[in-house]
Amino acid sequence: MRALDPALRDTPVLIRGEAGTGRADLVRYLHCFGGTQRGVLAELPCRETTGASDVTDRLERAHRDPSSTAGVAIWLRDLERLSRDCQETLCGWIDAAWVPGIPRIPFVRWIATTADRHASPQPLVQLAERLAALEIRLPPLRERPERVEAIAVRCADSWSRSHRKPPRSLGADALDALRAYPWPGNVLELERVITHSLIASSGAALRAEDLQLPGRRLLDTTPEPPPVPEPQEAAGAEAPTRSPEPSRLEETPAAGLSPGKASLSELVVALAREVRDPLATLRTMATLDPEHFQEAEFRERFAELAGDDLEALDERIEALEVVAKLPSPTRQELDFAALLEELLSEREANIRSQELLVVREIDAELPPLRGDRAHLRIALEALLDRAFPSAQRGGDLYLAARYVPARTGPGSIRMLLRSKRPPGETASALPRLEPESDLRLALATLLLESQGAQLTLGEPEGDARLVLLDLPVA
Repeated sequence: MRALDPALRDTPVLIRGEAGTGRADLVRYLHCFGGTQRGVLAELPCRETTGASDVTDRLERAHRDPSSTAGVAIWLRDLERLSRDCQETLCGWIDAAWVPGIPRIPFVRWIATTADRHASPQPLVQLAERLAALEIRLPPLRERPERVEAIAVRCADSWSRSHRKPPRSLGADALDALRAYPWPGNVLELERVITHSLIASSGAALRAEDLQLPGRRLLDTTPEPPPVPEPQEAAGAEAPTRSPEPSRLEETPAAGLSPGKASLSELVVALAREVRDPLATLRTMATLDPEHFQEAEFRERFAELAGDDLEALDERIEALEVVAKLPSPTRQELDFAALLEELLSEREANIRSQELLVVREIDAELPPLRGDRAHLRIALEALLDRAFPSAQRGGDLYLAARYVPARTGPGSIRMLLRSKRPPGETASALPRLEPESDLRLALATLLLESQGAQLTLGEPEGDARLVLLDLPVA
């Protein structure tokens, strides 16, 4: 419903779903009813060979359409197929709200369709985040078997009317067979089965043995097993996240969370992405037609973007330098509770300015840790700094630390950090925390794992995000 709001007609939309779930239908529906109906819907099927010039060519053709005076919706179909270079260029265009060579259009709405999260390949994280101001996921048919009968009956009625045939029904055994089938091709495959079966049979009611795929009966078909979703997909995003009871913290499971991965290759990937991202914007702006630099509005926009991007680059390089200059980690006794309180105290001004509610449940009797305080401090700073923007003004942070005994051995200290937006907040979905796309997080993960700690990052659920850290006491 938010995507249909005419006031958000220039807000990017990312539609995820498996093939056959109706992604193309949803794009056309959004165009017809979402504020761009009087403009142009410019479809661009994405391929590995699709380049930035193909995008500008498609927008240029759309601009020549008289309807473009009411705006253009550019539909990037199968976004994940685009080359990395093209995706990086699009990041710069979206940031700059400017496409080279395209005259001013009242507004351009970016709409992208892509595979579900468990599929491969996936679009670049930074591009997906820019396009996911509004993100819609179309569930596969196997996740909603209760809809199979209604879709099948509707399809049969539609076919009979279009061919001027008497209405035909589906027998109970046919409906049972349809519900039992996993539908790897989703709604599109179901519609094809009904259509093909009606053509191939003549009875008043379709029976189970009448159901056919091209060249074979449905009952004789053993479909490929459907892809198994990642834990965060299986968990869903509908159930609200609640802060665990302090006394039950030691029982908080790590199930449904994505373990952080630390390796030199991932650190290099994170660095490359975070450096290449602002450079894409600068490169795009610098290669525009020189006549744009005569416009005061463009010069102001360029200065603003260039300043922000250069500052971001400097911060990332500084973070890398700090870690690179650290001495080899040592194993000394340290007070974890005192370290957490120290870090929170340093952020007190930020907490007040953002009007955050911070709930602390830190056990003052935690056993001492043996590790490197400097390494651990840098890692915890990164986790806290990532949590604060998630909460936003008026949100809340829940920070708890408890000793978790082990069946064998000395056990560990478990820290739980949960950030939540204020009730009624309508901002875009929380981005995922991924070490391979966040340099500070990649550095934190490396520092933690070097001391035997385990970091698990929760998939954002609604307006909340969960981080879990286990630190061995020994």
